[in-house]
Amino acid sequence: RYFGKAKLIAGTDHSSIVKPENEDSQSHKALWGFIERNDFCKIKLTSSSAKTDDSKEDVLFDLYTPNQENFYLHRDVDQIVLNKFRLSGLWICGPSGVGKTAIIQRLLFKNGVDFQYISLGTSINENIQQMFTSIAYDLDENVIINESERISVILNNIELIIRDKCKSDSFVLFIEEIPISDHCAFKEFSQCIYSILVKLKEIKNFKLVLSSIFEPDSLVGTEFEKISDNFSIFSLGYWNKEDLIELDNIINRHLNIDNLPNVDIELIEGSPRKLKSHYRESLDILKARS
Repeated sequence: RYFGKAKLIAGTDHSSIVKPENEDSQSHKALWGFIERNDFCKIKLTSSSAKTDDSKEDVLFDLYTPNQENFYLHRDVDQIVLNKFRLSGLWICGPSGVGKTAIIQRLLFKNGVDFQYISLGTSINENIQQMFTSIAYDLDENVIINESERISVILNNIELIIRDKCKSDSFVLFIEEIPISDHCAFKEFSQCIYSILVKLKEIKNFKLVLSSIFEPDSLVGTEFEKISDNFSIFSLGYWNKEDLIELDNIINRHLNIDNLPNVDIELIEGSPRKLKSHYRESLDILKARS
C-alpha cells in the first residue's frame, strides 16, 4: 500500500512504500526494476506514456487531471468556488460522492496553481496530535517532532514551515480525506486549522484549501472571526437532476457503446460518483458477456 510518508505497518517490522512523485522518483525506479528483474509479468512492461489515449476510464475519472477536461461538466458552482478562491482560502464541505475533490483539483489545475497535496486518508484511528504531526512531516520530512508532543508545539512547527515556504513564492496547500467521524474530534481539528490561519494571517501569499464531509463551525462570533476575510467555508450539495442528465449525456457520447442500459437518474441520488459507478458496472457486465 502507498502512503504519503513511509510508516511501519501495524503488527509487522515492514515499512510501507512511499508513493513516487513521478516516474523519475527513486522509489518508482526501484519498484519498476524489481518487477522486471523478477519476471512478475509475462508481457513486456511499458511506461505510462504508452497507455491508450482517451480510454474509457478517462470518461469515468475519479481524480481530475487536465486530460479529463472534455469529460468534466462545468456548473455554476464551479464559478462560485473559483471566485471565492481568488479572494481567500477555502474549506469545501459536503456529502461523499458529490465531486468536492474534482472541483478543487480542476480549479487548481486550470488556473496554473502550483500546490502541495496532503491526504489524511492514512491517518485513520489517529488522534488530532498524530494527524497534525503527519501534516508537518508531509510539509517537511526533516522536521523533528517528539512523540506525544503538545498540539500547540506541533501547530507552531507547521506555522514555521509554511512561513519558510512563503519566503520565495506563493504557497497553496490542499488537505483532504480527513478521517474523522466524531463531531467533537472534528471541531477540535477545525479549531487547530483556524489557529494556524490566525498565526499566518499577515502572510498574503499563502492559501489553504480543505475538503471534508463534515462542515466546520462558522467563524462568525468566535475568536477566529478575524480570519473570515481571507478564509471562507462553502457547502457543496447533491447535484440536481438537470446537471446529472447533462453529465450522463457526456458519458454516453464519449463511451459510444451500444447496448448500455439506460440510467434511472432518480436512483443516482444526486451523486456523480454513483452515476459513474453505474457505468462501470454496466461495462463490466458487457465485458463478461463478450
